[in-house]
Amino acid sequence: MNETKNFWEGKIPCWEMIKCSVYKTCPAYMNHKLPCWEIENTMCDEVLGTRKTCEFCIVYIKYAKSSS
Repeated sequence: MNETKNFWEGKIPCWEMIKCSVYKTCPAYMNHKLPCWEIENTMCDEVLGTRKTCEFCIVYIKYAKSSS
């Protein structure tokens, strides 16, 4: 994978898909090179109100599962 590539280029970013209100402080927003499910300590728990379980997340289902 190209180190400078933006994973979210041409995609709806996770922070938009889940309507994140704290995205500017989230590591996923600060690192556009990786998909959110590959980044530790995202704000998903706070925003979604549950423990981060990517396999059930709409972002993961749309972008990770569809590319497998």
